[in-house]
Amino acid sequence: MLRAIIASVFLVGLAVACAPVVEDDLTARNKQLASDFYQDLWFTNNTEKYIDYVADTYVIHDIGDAKGLTKPAITQKKSLILFTALEN
Repeated sequence: MLRAIIASVFLVGLAVACAPVVEDDLTARNKQLASDFYQDLWFTNNTEKYIDYVADTYVIHDIGDAKGLTKPAITQKKSLILFTALEN
């Protein structure tokens, strides 16, 4: 009887381990959001869409004196415009 239980547990575990991974809706939406972010803001220089991805303000995660401070999101747009201008 014990062998049958152990075999059943093993087979169920094996079936679960071999089951295909199903992407949930949240994962699919996150992947699409990340893809859209790069397409809109980096690859096409479509900076007016920054508002779709950035909050009104953001926290600076830095190691310098500005660490923990907040800035208006428009600062990021201006930085992005400057960055793309320097790139060309």
